[in-house]
Amino acid sequence: RRLIERFRKEGKTVMFSSHIMSEVQRLCDRVLILHKGVLRYNGRVEALYAQHRTNDLDQIMMNIVG
Repeated sequence: RRLIERFRKEGKTVMFSSHIMSEVQRLCDRVLILHKGVLRYNGRVEALYAQHRTNDLDQIMMNIVG
């Protein structure tokens, strides 16, 4: 986590794959959501929150992948 956070502060891009939404929320500025090989979302975390009217990534994932 510290290494990813340091790279983030330095403006470096890190690809991080996880199903643990609390980690994604803590470490990521942008997210890409794939479900069954189909791109369902690609963009900023804040825009995803606004689109779903919540900042609960677990709930958003359930909304997207059903």
